[in-house]
Amino acid sequence: TSTPSPLARDTAAVNRGAEPAPERAPAGPVAAAAAPADAIATLSVQVRWSDGGPAPAMWVCLAPADSADWFAQRWLLADRFGVALYRPVTPGAYEVRCRLGGSAAVEVAAGTVNEVELRIPAGIDVRGTVVDPEGRLVPDACIVLGTGSDDALEVARTDGNGAFFLRSVAAGGLVAAFADGFAGSAARPVREFEQGALELRLMGLAGVVTGRVLDADGRPLAGAWVAHGYSHTAMVGGPDAGRAILRTELTDATGSFRLQGVPFAQPWPLHAGAVGHAAWRGEVRVTAGEPEFVEVRLRRAVRLHGTVHDAAGQPQRAHVHVVDANAPGEGIADQRPSWSRAAAFTRADGMFEFANLPAGDLLAAATDHQGGVDSRSFEAGDGDDLTWDPVLASEREIHGRLVDRAGAALAGWRIVAHGDEGVPTPDSATTGDDGAFELRGCAPAVYELFVYAPGDAWHAPILRRPEVRPSPTPVELVVGDGAVPSCRVVGRLAADAAADGLAVVLVGPGGHVAMATDLVAGEPFELGPLPAGTYQLQLQQSRGKGFCAQVVCGLGSCTLAPGQRHDLGDIRMPALGEVEVRLVDAAGDPVARADVVFGLLGAPMGGSAVAIRDGHGLAEFGPGSYLPSYVGDGLCIEHPPFEVTGGRRTIVSLVAAASVHRQVRYDLGAVGWTTRAFATWRKDGRALRWQWFSFWQEKPTVHDEQFTPGVWELELEVGDGSRHRFPFVVTADDTGPILEVVVPK
Repeated sequence: TSTPSPLARDTAAVNRGAEPAPERAPAGPVAAAAAPADAIATLSVQVRWSDGGPAPAMWVCLAPADSADWFAQRWLLADRFGVALYRPVTPGAYEVRCRLGGSAAVEVAAGTVNEVELRIPAGIDVRGTVVDPEGRLVPDACIVLGTGSDDALEVARTDGNGAFFLRSVAAGGLVAAFADGFAGSAARPVREFEQGALELRLMGLAGVVTGRVLDADGRPLAGAWVAHGYSHTAMVGGPDAGRAILRTELTDATGSFRLQGVPFAQPWPLHAGAVGHAAWRGEVRVTAGEPEFVEVRLRRAVRLHGTVHDAAGQPQRAHVHVVDANAPGEGIADQRPSWSRAAAFTRADGMFEFANLPAGDLLAAATDHQGGVDSRSFEAGDGDDLTWDPVLASEREIHGRLVDRAGAALAGWRIVAHGDEGVPTPDSATTGDDGAFELRGCAPAVYELFVYAPGDAWHAPILRRPEVRPSPTPVELVVGDGAVPSCRVVGRLAADAAADGLAVVLVGPGGHVAMATDLVAGEPFELGPLPAGTYQLQLQQSRGKGFCAQVVCGLGSCTLAPGQRHDLGDIRMPALGEVEVRLVDAAGDPVARADVVFGLLGAPMGGSAVAIRDGHGLAEFGPGSYLPSYVGDGLCIEHPPFEVTGGRRTIVSLVAAASVHRQVRYDLGAVGWTTRAFATWRKDGRALRWQWFSFWQEKPTVHDEQFTPGVWELELEVGDGSRHRFPFVVTADDTGPILEVVVPK
């Protein structure tokens, strides 16, 4: 057994009550503050409509013309005469632009008041109303406008009738609404408003997070960017389907911000960044009631810059990216705001610069379209200035032969190389008739090789070889006896069985899956070729497109010897039972909406879900024993196993218990990172919850869970068949340590 141990928490990311900040003035822009007094200038921007009239109360941005630093832009609200006065400004070339549209170039000279006129071109008049999920008008809702999903800033508020109006907005932007107590609306393209007024419908209940941002010296930081959520996430379903948009704000003079639309009772990403400071990522959990307060203290930025060259020493246009401490992990889409990510194409002269990296381990990589690649790792401290001049090369390679145990060549097999997170991946290779392969375009880094059998019957790697570097020395890969896929599982859907949505699923060693779909009544099916080993089988039927909208029935297991053909005979879906779920909260009131997933014990891939509406739900289940598995919205469901019998209705009464949040960190590095696992959660010796999941990353994975206080034990069964037990105690507070689950070798 292994006892969970505390994990040090990032105190900058922890929710806590507000503390008095030092009585100091907000920090000014770094470039301006560092300049001598006689080198400072003033810039007056006159904002006008296309007809020449002044445009009051417009958001205006000033940005250096030659800077790629997102946070170097400075936003001001023009006064009632349409004037935005920037002071101080370091002399140089700048661009000014209005949030609604329009831009102008200006050269700012020292020691004088510089003036520029900014015209808002004729555009689209954007008008509409904001309503809540029930269709009621929402006064004082926040209207945001941006060029994308992660730069939308407030531009208006709805009036007492829930109406809003924006004059002359440039096409190509996105408009959305937020309000206290609700999730944000879907974003609507500005072009859609050409046809007339539109309705922005808020998307359910949600909370508010407030807070402030401090600079590296602990002073309130004005003009910092703060946002919550995931960037570039699509919203689906309903008449208001469209793009999601991040709620984004700039901190005020006291460093404060207020963000609506944060989902209740689940950890939710929070992002912040400012000029001269490292981009920051943390989490916030909001519960019903008062807004949650978060204080974020930014650290001094790490700067990484240089010039990319080709092998001949000539500057080369390339794509450069950096994996930093805020990166999401290998294989996970990076849904941070674009201003938090370190990835860019160089200029034609090959130069690049990242001005807002966090301290810690950094892995930088550069690639071009000709297969050239270079990479390097850094260990950076706060405020470090790093230089890297990549030299792209395509001749680095890993090469060798693939053979069986007798030394015979294996042709048509696929070889794939993976490096650490951020290391460029070379193209895969297919072995020739002599078993030879070449992986070209490797970085100067360590790779792990994965060997896949020909065809598409089995997608799991047959062989893995770690710790391989590009080298002139060939690598010999040997596939052991029995590993070559040679087994088959066959059967027939019974002639009188319904075939709609049916599939036979095999889950093999490590949790890898093979499926036979599109079954036809009375017709045979075949799965394979497969490697030898022990497989679990199940029959499942899809019931719609929602999460876990399926019926699952176990078919037992089988152990296949090399070359074996295993016949399942005639199969059919057994008689199903009904599960009626009654769900109330801790106070005994019906839960308005929830989707509760139950796991079928002994099935390799889970179970089925019941949609709860107004405290009640009904669904068909396959026969067998079930435990609660998952439920959203921060609800905690604990219930002993219940039995479902074909042709009968089972009534299950559930209580969404008062619970506390805990994070569980799974480290399965000793087992292998492509593995399936099953978690049985027991409290006081009783099984109350069962979950299944796959670990497909090499790094430890953190899961968010809800528990009632008490003495618990986790029994974890992993893909190699071993079982491991981890006892832990859940206290009544909501800030307990991460539960560490480390599976021994």
